[in-house]
Amino acid sequence: MPTIRATLVFLIALILPAAPVPGEEEGDAAREAAFEFLAKVEEKHKETTSLQAEFVQLREDTVFLEEVRSEGRFWWRSPDLFRASLRSEHDSEIWIRDGKMYDYIPDLRQVDVVEQPEGEDAPLHQWLLGFGAKVEEIEKHFNVRMLPEAEEAGWVAIEFLPREDGRSFEFEEIVIHFHEEDVEPRQIVLDDGLSIITIELRRVRVNPSIRDSVFRLDWPDNVDVVDRSRL
Repeated sequence: MPTIRATLVFLIALILPAAPVPGEEEGDAAREAAFEFLAKVEEKHKETTSLQAEFVQLREDTVFLEEVRSEGRFWWRSPDLFRASLRSEHDSEIWIRDGKMYDYIPDLRQVDVVEQPEGEDAPLHQWLLGFGAKVEEIEKHFNVRMLPEAEEAGWVAIEFLPREDGRSFEFEEIVIHFHEEDVEPRQIVLDDGLSIITIELRRVRVNPSIRDSVFRLDWPDNVDVVDRSRL
């Protein structure tokens, strides 16, 4: 799983309305449809304080044309506790807590520590878009639209394009596929410019009771801990 970074610093520019151009009405309709659906997601998850799920992840490297498949589980508890366990050719454990991300790779006997933003700059922002992120916050930081190709199959696909290009958003494009009836996210596609990561969510549990020990940092004493937040 890549480092999850998001910047929620934004600039609002006020401009005069431009004359309509071909396709502009369709774009407005796609934006309105996306926000209407995201409002339903927000309403459904307004009481969500914890999540647990299994997932299958496929990372496709667009430069070296390699594919890496992994399976895993993740846990999240409000406001900023997160853990993911990935099983693949190279297993890893990831924790996000106390403003830092800890990436433990047993094969390398190393833990990388990276400082992460807190509060509105929380690194989990992009990962929780499908679980009830506030529409007003989404609108500030992303251009969104509903993609037409999913409309006829009982699915809704929504594209998120960060407004802050070149800043600390991890991904250039995010597409989340929701089941239309239960408005739950089932697939997340992340494009960071070098690779495309497709995550299939399975057995999602909303508001499970999660033990504190799940989020406790845990690795052997003989590993190297590289704290890059201090470099």
